[in-house]
Amino acid sequence: EAASHLPLPASTRGRRISATMFRKPLTLTSTHKLGGADVKKLKKTLEKRFGASEDDVDLLIPKKSELSLAKVASPSRVHIVIADGHPIVYDVSGKGDFHLTVFALWRVPTLLGPPIALVGAPVSRFILQGADLMLPGAVVPRNASFPAGRVFA
Repeated sequence: EAASHLPLPASTRGRRISATMFRKPLTLTSTHKLGGADVKKLKKTLEKRFGASEDDVDLLIPKKSELSLAKVASPSRVHIVIADGHPIVYDVSGKGDFHLTVFALWRVPTLLGPPIALVGAPVSRFILQGADLMLPGAVVPRNASFPAGRVFA
């Protein structure tokens, strides 16, 4: 069987990763390292998709970073880009429609601009244990605006 069962983030030799992205392991059909041209193309795509600066994308994907692309088993078309063992972006269509993961936003919290909804410390522990964020757990600044089509964090 070509598929592998891999809990993300992918564990790597010599590194201990305490956080996991999913409670159940994903079934991956293939994983391969991205070459230099693919990394450059990915960086340009992320700059354009999120309106990010080159510096922000360099913080997200440092020059010495080891990048790989994991493909989730059928019927899904999800592609996951993993940088140094942590999933940073995923594409649900397989066509370059990238979305940021929590790991990416931990690396570069301002990648999508200033945070709009803030979560209080007492709520964080429940979210880190897998609970969904409910509106009473979020604090939205009074002057916040939510234009259609913009991605928020």
